[in-house]
Formats: sequence, structure tokens, C-alpha cells
Amino acid sequence: MISIHEKDSQILGECRTGVIIDENLAKLEATVSALKHGCCFITNGPQLLINAFALRTYKMGESFKGNSVTIRLDFLSSEEFGKTGIIKVYCGIIGDLEEKLFTEISINENAFTHDVEILVKKDMYVRAKFEGNSYRGKRIALTNPIWIKPT
Repeated sequence: MISIHEKDSQILGECRTGVIIDENLAKLEATVSALKHGCCFITNGPQLLINAFALRTYKMGESFKGNSVTIRLDFLSSEEFGKTGIIKVYCGIIGDLEEKLFTEISINENAFTHDVEILVKKDMYVRAKFEGNSYRGKRIALTNPIWIKPT
């Protein structure tokens, strides 16, 4: 006899890949395209997205040229998925072995949007990470990077 019980510490399926799809394409085609181009994030709780604004909007996984860039962080969560924590924005120079913490933002709300200005001097990438807690334990979300070259 098999017995199944729900358990908060269950790890099978704990982390998920969030995929941001193009609404103008068929669902399967849009999903495959978004994964192929890196327009996704990994999470075991909240949604964390980054977009870059220069001449137009650039999504996770995209690359572009610009010298002054606005990075928008969009966070969406709930009590269950963890709304209390820290969002860290990292910048890495292509070819360097380490990335640098650009800014750190404490949050305690279900929905949060914040813009960060970045000056681009070398080929680089920007990514974000959320670390927090909910009543179900530790929560984390990681974005894919946006790649930027100076003009």
C-alpha cells in the first residue's frame, strides 16, 4: 500500500523556471523561443524579472550596445512564496573571474518595482538575485543576465 502526504519540505519540483513568452506567438513556439533566447528566471518562490531600457526595452538573455542604461527590477510574490528579503543586482565584466555586487535592496512587500542606473564602460552583464524567507522556508530567485557592450 502506498501512502502520499503533503509535506512543506518536499524538494521534488521545488525550483521552477519562469519563462516570459511573446503573446503574439503560439504557446509552444513562444515557450521554446523564450528558453532558447534566455528570457527566463529560476525560482522556488517569487517572480523576479529584469529589463534594460536604452533605445528600447531589452529582456533577460538579450544583448545590446549602450553607455547609460536603466535596469528595471520587477518583483512579485506572496506570503507563501516569500515577500521579505533582499534583492541584489550584480554586474560582471566579460573576461573577469568575479562579478561585483552593484546594489542591494531590502524589501517587505508583495509587489516591487525599482530602477537602477548603470554606466557601461566595458563589455558586461547585469543579473539579479532575491534571497528571502517565507513560512515555508528559504526562498530564492535568479534572473538570467542581460548582456551590454559600450557604444
